[in-house]
Amino acid sequence: MSKLSIAKFRATIRGIASEAISSGERRLILLAGRESLRYGCSAIRIYRRLAGRDVSLLYSADTDQTGALIGLDYVKDRLEGLVSLDALSLDESDLALGGTWDLLLVDFSKQFRANDLGRLTEAVRGGGLLIFCIPSIDEWLSTLTPFERKLISKPYTESDFKHLFKRRFISKIIDHPGVWLIDLEKGEVHGEEIKVARSASSRFTVNLYGIPLTEDQLKTIEAFQKLIEARGRSCLLVLADRGRGKSAAIGLGLAWYTKKLLDEGRSRLILLTAPEPSNTKTLIEFLVRGLDNLHIGYSVREVGGIIRRVEVGSIEIAYTQPIVAAKSRVAVKIVDEAAGIPIPILLDILRGSRISVFSSTIHGYEGAGRGFSVRFMKALREDPKLNVEYVRLETPIRYPRDDPIERWLYDVLLLDAEPDRIEGEPTLDLVSYRRIDKDDLFRDESMLRSLYSIYVLAHYRNRPNDLAILLDAPHHSARALTYDGKVIVSLWVAEEGGLTFASREDMLREAEASGHVIPSRIALYCGVLDFFKLRGLRIVRIATHPNFTGKGFGSKALSMLESESSGIYHWVGASFGASEELVRFWLKNGYIPLHLSPSINPVSGEYSLVVVKPLTREAYEYIAQANVEFRIRLIESLCDVYSKLELDVARLLLSVGLGGIRVKLTRSQEDRVREYSRGVLSYEASCDSVKALARMHFLSKPDERVRFEYYEEELMIAKLFMGIDWESIRRILKIDKPLDYMRRITGKMVEWYLDRSE
Repeated sequence: MSKLSIAKFRATIRGIASEAISSGERRLILLAGRESLRYGCSAIRIYRRLAGRDVSLLYSADTDQTGALIGLDYVKDRLEGLVSLDALSLDESDLALGGTWDLLLVDFSKQFRANDLGRLTEAVRGGGLLIFCIPSIDEWLSTLTPFERKLISKPYTESDFKHLFKRRFISKIIDHPGVWLIDLEKGEVHGEEIKVARSASSRFTVNLYGIPLTEDQLKTIEAFQKLIEARGRSCLLVLADRGRGKSAAIGLGLAWYTKKLLDEGRSRLILLTAPEPSNTKTLIEFLVRGLDNLHIGYSVREVGGIIRRVEVGSIEIAYTQPIVAAKSRVAVKIVDEAAGIPIPILLDILRGSRISVFSSTIHGYEGAGRGFSVRFMKALREDPKLNVEYVRLETPIRYPRDDPIERWLYDVLLLDAEPDRIEGEPTLDLVSYRRIDKDDLFRDESMLRSLYSIYVLAHYRNRPNDLAILLDAPHHSARALTYDGKVIVSLWVAEEGGLTFASREDMLREAEASGHVIPSRIALYCGVLDFFKLRGLRIVRIATHPNFTGKGFGSKALSMLESESSGIYHWVGASFGASEELVRFWLKNGYIPLHLSPSINPVSGEYSLVVVKPLTREAYEYIAQANVEFRIRLIESLCDVYSKLELDVARLLLSVGLGGIRVKLTRSQEDRVREYSRGVLSYEASCDSVKALARMHFLSKPDERVRFEYYEEELMIAKLFMGIDWESIRRILKIDKPLDYMRRITGKMVEWYLDRSE
């Protein structure tokens, strides 16, 4: 039974709802108690009466074992005929992106994820209410959700879980005006009224194709039109916080461009890309609305309920994966949520088009901080032949500026976190290294913001769940390199390994299911099962303040982490997308490659690489064994699984190692490779023996190999292991006579590996 009187509850809700309606801003209510869903429905009934009009409601919750939405039937019974009701499970919360409702009712009792919180909160228009339901606070903070259980990795147990993200959520509810906590069990109401002088003015001041727009949106469309009319290579960069209507504006601009092409009788393929197909939902929705209002016929092709292709006569607008868009030479390309795609992929998209549009969120659910705009804008400025237009949208489309719920959401999820302002010139000998435990992160908001903002800047894919993982996963922790108390390098690490098993089968089962990323890959792919028993640290992220990159601070932080770990852990490692820049960084710091994912990430276009540095002799032996297995697997798979691996990355991965094996040639192979090196036999007559000798080279210990120039090893890899034709090799490596180079290279190997051993 609730301790809060019905009269007090109704009066409180009337005050909050009236404030939202009169101000045009949103308000949020957290209801805590066993009957929170019943009270949530009552709050919606009160709002409906005060609004005096039809209202729309989005209800979301977890599903039961049958797949049914928990509480949906109850909500329907209580609110039948009063609201226009839509329902989504929390697992479908991404479908709320781009949608808009007057009211949001979410039951977070069984499942609670930061991702869902970010997506759903943004779906409510100004003047509306958000109502979150949980059981009693004590019960909620002592019960693990399915998401939280996944954060517990052996040997940690449920007793090690502190629910810090939930505690942060509740503390931010109490801290912010316009956000209310109604504790039904204790009969307490926490919240602060916001005095509003008058209702917010309309945000939509212009109209296009019968669709109301903000001035910012109209400027975006005009910039798009100017871009299309320009000569030469042109690029439009559209940046905004979430909910400013950038995707809608680009969709309408695309409708205008389609009409222009039709009027001119031209055909065109326009590529549309984003990190995920669902990211383009709003853009395509407004493209279609624009075509409808212009009375232009079209056909669409859907996949999984998402429009992937729009055809208007001989004009085709089609979604494709970022890596495909990067490799396609198409005149017009449009990229939505570009901050979720690596900069090298974006630059390839830019180079392969005459007209390109890049749109991205700066702060908000898909936000990537200032990193995208800083790094990408720098690359755009350095292209002297590129005409660049830049648009920044400021006006929210669903609610007024300075909406208190947006401020609350940005605060709780650190969506607007920015790196510290650092004065002076820090040097390697003036920085300090610090380990930061979870309680410190929870208590020290300034440190949490400083650390997290640098993570966000460095990584192209960021989600609110990352914050929850950092705060709550028992095996995750943070480190920092600081100067004058301010963060220069952020480190995020996870403990892995330290497990023993009763049988090989148990170990392999754990390798497939566990969160122990590095031990599982080494066990499954390198066959070094006992590596699981060694304790280590996986570096989840390492990032340097954007004003101090390239000055050795990242390497300094790694060195300090390794020193701290010595005597406690057996190894330190990392897993990341295998770009040339990152591979060079890790190899330079003494890390050994042990595993390359069999498939390419469709967004980044990169394979995932695992590298490890041994801290003990035992770890050294296992890593040496695993590295040999890795090199064998890589060499034998370059013509198949890894055929799309960049040549320079392949060479780098084969250039280091701790161990080696002796590859033997048959007597016939030895004779033929010698004769080939002397010019007696052709390459075609001896290619198998040349390949065997090259295999001997790359599987030897690196310090026992004959020394070659980079391009010479890349020539061997390209021809012998990847099977690239001579003409392509000539073009890729810029070598005039690759056949002559191959013969000379083979002669060096014959002298080093065969003649010296006799």
